[in-house]
Amino acid sequence: MGRSILSCKDVSALICRALEDRLPFANRMKIRAHLLFCEACKRFSSQVRFLEKAMAISFREGPSREEGVPDLSPEARERILRSVREGRDS
Repeated sequence: MGRSILSCKDVSALICRALEDRLPFANRMKIRAHLLFCEACKRFSSQVRFLEKAMAISFREGPSREEGVPDLSPEARERILRSVREGRDS
């Protein structure tokens, strides 16, 4: 990813990495430049932000109490989070 122009694959990887770590300024600017011209990556970035907010709300407020929706234990939540993080790193 040292190139000045990033591919869609590079941008999507950086968008996901940015969920965990603050990216260097140069990478943040490269992503912004790419998003100016790439509708697919712009849409992906928007979807990632939406999912991140939805997960934060879900974990903050707890699971839904609707019928048929099981209540997750803290251990199950941690296993799910760990699995998602490991999948993102591979």
